[in-house]
Amino acid sequence: MYADVTEEKSFSSILEKRHSGYTFDKNRSIPKAKLIEIAEAARLSPSSYNEQPWRFIFCDQKQTPEGYKKVFDSLVDANQKWAKNAPVLVVVLANLKSTRNQENNSWALYDTGAASMSLVLKATSLDLMAHEMGGFNSAQIKKEFNIPNNFEPISVIALGYEQKTDDCVKITKNRLPLNDNFFYGNWAKGITP
Repeated sequence: MYADVTEEKSFSSILEKRHSGYTFDKNRSIPKAKLIEIAEAARLSPSSYNEQPWRFIFCDQKQTPEGYKKVFDSLVDANQKWAKNAPVLVVVLANLKSTRNQENNSWALYDTGAASMSLVLKATSLDLMAHEMGGFNSAQIKKEFNIPNNFEPISVIALGYEQKTDDCVKITKNRLPLNDNFFYGNWAKGITP
């Protein structure tokens, strides 16, 4: 199952389209079939020793309002102001213990981050916007959802359709130059084309 380079949405165009916007269309729900597609993309992500340490809790504002409220209430005030219109909030968790030997899994956060990015890129390819957040109360999430001790909430993702309006703030992607943090053959020797 390899991607065809002639597909309508190339990988590069998805990367360019992805952004963390703030304006969600509160009147558009995400069909559960799309949520399953998004989850499947994350499920297929690589992980060290195939541990698959990630867990995702999808909370739909209309279909699972109790779960949605638990997640929403854990967000810091600044995130609540704009995330209230996102139809789905996703809690991202990592299993910090290896399922093979119950030792610390040093790669759990890395692997879960990779799965999260797969989720975000798939959402973007389905014309959804995904905004990842670190501003939430981790202890509150653990308590409200009765999360086992070996799992750590690492982010919350707001998912939905972007609300396009004339007064919408244009988000500019500000990125460091390539050679500031990508090196070639040695530390601080910036890679150049």
